[in-house]
Amino acid sequence: MAVKNVYEAVKTAMQDLMAPQLESIKSEIVSVKADIRRLDDKMDISFKGVDEKLDISFKGMDEKSNSLRNELKADIGRIDEKLLFTNKRLDEALDIRERLAILEAKIGK
Repeated sequence: MAVKNVYEAVKTAMQDLMAPQLESIKSEIVSVKADIRRLDDKMDISFKGVDEKLDISFKGMDEKSNSLRNELKADIGRIDEKLLFTNKRLDEALDIRERLAILEAKIGK
């Protein structure tokens, strides 16, 4: 029975010493969890802002690349037209040269 009383006394003493410490640790954990939630909320807000800015930037880049693509297509179209015109002029020049060679052959030069 004396052992049981010693056991109970030690148990009570340990509980008296540990219980306040455990409660203190428990309240600190609750505080840390609240801080983490606040940080999570701030990060969510920050990431939403970053996502929106990135979306706007990508849309702007898409618009600029589409504009550049259209300008390049227009420039290529103009170059094609000039090349077709130049090719036509070269064909005409060759045709004239052939005719001139025929006429020179007939004249006897």
